[in-house]
Amino acid sequence: MIFTSSAFCDQKIYNDVTEILKAKYGDTGIDYIEMSAFHSSFLTGLLKAKNPKKVCEVGVAAGGTTAIILKTLRETGSSAECISVDLNTRYHLDHKKKTGFLVDELCPELKSGWKFLAGHCLPVYLESIGGDIDFAILDTAHILPGELLDFIVILPYLSKNATIVFHNTHLHYFSQFPSYATKVTLDTAVGEKIICVDPSNEYKLPMISALTVTDDTYKYIDNSFSALTMPWGYIPHRKNFPPTTTVSAKITATTMLNILTT
Repeated sequence: MIFTSSAFCDQKIYNDVTEILKAKYGDTGIDYIEMSAFHSSFLTGLLKAKNPKKVCEVGVAAGGTTAIILKTLRETGSSAECISVDLNTRYHLDHKKKTGFLVDELCPELKSGWKFLAGHCLPVYLESIGGDIDFAILDTAHILPGELLDFIVILPYLSKNATIVFHNTHLHYFSQFPSYATKVTLDTAVGEKIICVDPSNEYKLPMISALTVTDDTYKYIDNSFSALTMPWGYIPHRKNFPPTTTVSAKITATTMLNILTT
């Protein structure tokens, strides 16, 4: 386990993006990027260090982080495939806007290298996304089962030594909601961890960290299933697993729901 406050950090792309947002929306434009400068810099630096071939982002919101991912891949000359998934088709803080709208505003020229899947939960899309994902970002509701379920279902689709980034791992300290899903997921998973001592909050609590998948991740996956017995903040709804889903993905999604809701 590595504890760090500076490793991988690269803030240039975040600065470029925030300048554009400030020019268009004023200071409030920065809020559209739901990662701080430090968190975005860590993600950028880690992407550059890992040089992935296939990136899967789970949780898009306005698309600020998506734009940073796409710009980072372009800056490194990467031809990596980037797939983003979100349950919502409309931006959760302003339903007049589409989920991911910032990609059109910040980097429309990079959309050809981006696949956006919206309207259903991650399990529905995994068959079409396919395997060999070597870099994933889990940043959704932060309330159980949330990222814990996402981690369990995406694991079989990851390549050897894949990297998973977990955002808002101590959000429950700053929220009125039980927002500890990424904390539980990261702490119960086994692998090589990079834990960030975060200078952007007064307690220096890690808010973004990463896990490199190892053989032990699979060996001790029962830890993650055990964590599913903690109190859930919501129950996944069957409407998010439509009958038009491909047969194999439909079986996966339906089986998961039957196990978890009966």
